[in-house]
Amino acid sequence: MFCRVATHIVGAFVLAAVVSGPAPAAHAATIFSDNFNEDSTGAKTSTTNFTVTNLNGSIDVIANGDFGLPCVDGNCIDLDGATNVAAVFASKSITLSPGSYTLTFDLSGSQRGDTNKVNVSFAGIQLDSITSASYDPYKLIIETFSLAATTTGSITFDETVSPTAGDNKGQLLDDVILQSTDVLEPGSLALLGSGIMGLAFFHRRRARFPAANG
Repeated sequence: MFCRVATHIVGAFVLAAVVSGPAPAAHAATIFSDNFNEDSTGAKTSTTNFTVTNLNGSIDVIANGDFGLPCVDGNCIDLDGATNVAAVFASKSITLSPGSYTLTFDLSGSQRGDTNKVNVSFAGIQLDSITSASYDPYKLIIETFSLAATTTGSITFDETVSPTAGDNKGQLLDDVILQSTDVLEPGSLALLGSGIMGLAFFHRRRARFPAANG
């Protein structure tokens, strides 16, 4: 249903541009972001904006170049920490209104000889399951989702599902960003559609009944 509405909105934007000039564009607003650069390095069960929620699980905050491991910029997260129990790494609680959202993050393989898997979710809604070979470079991952009702929950990266979980060699995570995308509300869309239909009716009527001369 959301995709159908989005398609109709795009069509309305195009028609509006024809009859009344440029239409307002949808734009993204950042709700949450973390590049982990404010966190001190080492084995941890929490950072500034995230917490490890599973028993005995941990992550390692790594500075770029530590142990020969790369980060995108500054610090990054090894999702299978020094306790040898991979992490369920969950952000602080976030409340989202109904709408469309995009979650982006950088993810690489462990760079240490194993293959790992992580499940990505928001508020218990699984968005993706990503497997990285050991030497996979950082990739920008883009997840899009929509909510029909106000929802409170966490962005979660669950490395415990990895077949190699617990070996202290997890995928590397960096630059987590959650954004909302504004679109026309249904009332605004209906009003715009009515205006366009009115203009079309007016032009058809003029074509059928030309004004008298003189």
